Parts: sequence; structure tokens; C-alpha cells
Amino acid sequence: MVFYISIMRKFVIIFFLFVSQMWSQKFELNFQKKLFDNAVCFSINQIGSIYVVDGFRNEIYLADSSFEIKESYGGSGSDELSFDSPVDIFATSLTVFVTDRNNNRIQVFDRKLNFIYTFDPKSSNHIFDEILYPAGCVISTAGDYFILDNENNRVLKFDSNGKFILQFGNYESGAYQLTNPKKMLTDGFNYIFILELNRLIIFDLFGNGVIQIPIDIDIISASLSENYLILNSEYEILIFSINDFRHPVGIFNLEKDFSINDIRQAAIVKNKLIVLTKERLIKFNLSN
Repeated sequence: MVFYISIMRKFVIIFFLFVSQMWSQKFELNFQKKLFDNAVCFSINQIGSIYVVDGFRNEIYLADSSFEIKESYGGSGSDELSFDSPVDIFATSLTVFVTDRNNNRIQVFDRKLNFIYTFDPKSSNHIFDEILYPAGCVISTAGDYFILDNENNRVLKFDSNGKFILQFGNYESGAYQLTNPKKMLTDGFNYIFILELNRLIIFDLFGNGVIQIPIDIDIISASLSENYLILNSEYEILIFSINDFRHPVGIFNLEKDFSINDIRQAAIVKNKLIVLTKERLIKFNLSN
């Protein structure tokens, strides 16, 4: 992967406009389905299963590629069958990790949403002085947990047994110190991606800062899928090749073209753009 890249904002804006005109002719609505009250985020695993968090219902859902709900789990509460403000979800081909913010824990399920166990960062042998309200969780291929603590602007790393290893993104990270982290992603092998309002910060799995990339719109979420980095505001979607952030593949204004202004997250699956809004899952065809 190539990350030693410098981005010039004016160049990016001009290129975005050019690419948008090219892609607008090859971007069409496939179908959509209203399913949720207040969707927060989603995660699509390697086999195409879609896992969605509904913050209003305090529930999670498993949907197939046709947006049929296959399983659901949750409700309001603090026992293992419930959530209190689930804010993030991370799915692999076998396991699903739900960040249950106000219960200060990560709930872990199998791919069919059968409960497996609870991971509680505060139960680690590391003593935390600050209150921890997790905002996200990702897992490396080695099984290490990375917990985003946006109350204290840092990432906490634990091994697969729950032992605390290190923290980064705090003042000790210098120029890579986090200020208002919103979303955390990983490629699983090499890097952790932290999204802030107008900045993308990339660390290696040992907490070393790699690069910072300025972003010219107010990004609220992001995803990594099929070698693409997909960023979104409430009405725009920006798509980059993960190997070159200088040359965006496309930018789509869904408010202008489809009157959509409540995007929560987006991902690319088998040349389809899957968009989660407050109430709907939407599929768009992408063609080269």
C-alpha cells in the first residue's frame, strides 16, 4: 500500500468535479427498502451479509443482499440480550462486534446473531483513570481489539485475551493526536483509519502515525470495502482507491440526484453501491 501521499485541496476539488461528471452517467438506482426507525451504521462482511444498528430501537439486524431481514437482536437494557445506545458494528465472515456505548462494552455474536460473549475494556488489567464510553471497535487479523474512546480522544489496543497492550492517538502521538474522532476502520493487516470531521488519520497496528489527509467536506462516516475507501457526508459519497488517495474514483451527490440527505454510511459490494440512510437500505448500480 502507498500512503506517502500529499494532497492539494484545490486539485482534489477540481478532480472531484471532473470525475463526478464522468460517473454520473453510470450510476443508477437499483432498488431500496424501508426497514428502520433510526439506523446508525452498518457493516457488510466478506460474504455479503449486511449488519445494521438501529439506535432508536436499540437493536441490530442481519439482512441479505436482497435486503430481507433474516435475524434481529436486542432491545433497551443492560443485560446480555439488550443494548443502551449501540453506536458501531464490525462484522467478519464469522463474528460480529457491536459497540454498546452506554453499557461500556463490546457485545460479540456469531454471524447469525447468536450471542457469544461480552468484552469489557474496563475489566483489563490496565487501570483507566478516565470514564470510557466506547465509540467503535475493530479487530485485526491477529485477533487484537482496537477500541475507539472518543471521550478521551484515543484508541486502546487489547490482545485477543483482553489484555491491555497500548494506547495511541492521545497527546503522546504528537502531530497525530486525535481531536474529535468519529469513526474507526481497519484493513485488518496493516493500518487503522481514524475519521475526524475534516481529516483522515492513518496509524499502523502498533499505534505509529503514518499520514494525515485533509478532507474538504464534512464527513460523518466511512467504510473500507473491495479495495475502496468510501467517505460520506449526509448527502455526498466520495470513493477512493485504497492505494492512491490523490485520485478519487468518484463523488456522488445523492441529494441533487435522488433527494437523499440522510446518509448514514455506504459501501461497495460486487460493483454495487450499498447506502444506508436513516430508514432505508438502497442499492445503486456502478458501471465502468
